[in-house]
Amino acid sequence: HVYIRKSGGAIQAASTIISTDRKKPLALEVVSFNIPEKVKYTIEETQKGKQFKVIFSHIAESEEAYSGVLILKTNYKDKPRLRIFVKSRFE
Repeated sequence: HVYIRKSGGAIQAASTIISTDRKKPLALEVVSFNIPEKVKYTIEETQKGKQFKVIFSHIAESEEAYSGVLILKTNYKDKPRLRIFVKSRFE
C-alpha cells in the first residue's frame, strides 16, 4: 500500500520500491490503473533489471478521499502480477 498524504498544507507524492535478488532480470508491464483522473504514476528503473521505483502524485482538483490499484505484469511465472494499492489521507 502507498498513501498520498497532506503535510504542511501540501499534498505529498508517495512511492514504493519493487526489487528482486534473482539472477533473471525483472521486467514490468502496466496491466491497469483505475484512478488516472486522481493520480498519475511514473515507473523508474533504478537498477537495471533489479529495482524499480514507482512514484504516485495527486492530480485531482479536489481533496476528496480515494483508493485504487495499479496492476503490473512481471516476467516471473511464480509471481505474474503485482498489485500496488493507492489511498489518500488528507486529514
